[in-house]
Amino acid sequence: MKLSRKLVALVLGLGLVGATGAVVTQPDVRADNSALSRQFQQQQTPPAPVKDQTTESVASDIYINKAMGFSLQLPASWENKYTVEQVEKNIDGFPAVIFINPKHSFELMEIVTIPGNIWKSEGYDESLYLKLAERDGTIYAALFPSETLYEGDQEVTEITDMLNDMFEQIKTGFAVTK
Repeated sequence: MKLSRKLVALVLGLGLVGATGAVVTQPDVRADNSALSRQFQQQQTPPAPVKDQTTESVASDIYINKAMGFSLQLPASWENKYTVEQVEKNIDGFPAVIFINPKHSFELMEIVTIPGNIWKSEGYDESLYLKLAERDGTIYAALFPSETLYEGDQEVTEITDMLNDMFEQIKTGFAVTK
């Protein structure tokens, strides 16, 4: 699994380096959806909520999370097409805010906080996590799905469009607020 994360991170890095402004390369998420389906089936019980959660939306296009200390500009294509869950530990054991498309029960993105010493010692620079910011020894990172959603043999283009829009905007629309 570590090797595949390194490969996707390399593709992401090359895409970001190769982009000169207007065009940003989306990571290839067109793969078999079975692993992601199993993940959602295994997560039938809702994640444990974070105590004293202070998540709020200020406007339809800006998401602010005071508990984790960040804000995020959301693309217009996301309006009314996502829900948010905050969990103490994501699949990798880090605090996370998970954006989900409820229509398809598909995870669109996670924003996680990872201690800087773990980021470095575990090699997360070469993982699926996209580093967004660092503050006070904490890394803020985004995790996008590595697979595209298919219904039957048809790609769900609404989801692909939402992911493409966010991927283009995440670096400029994210801010640490603590």
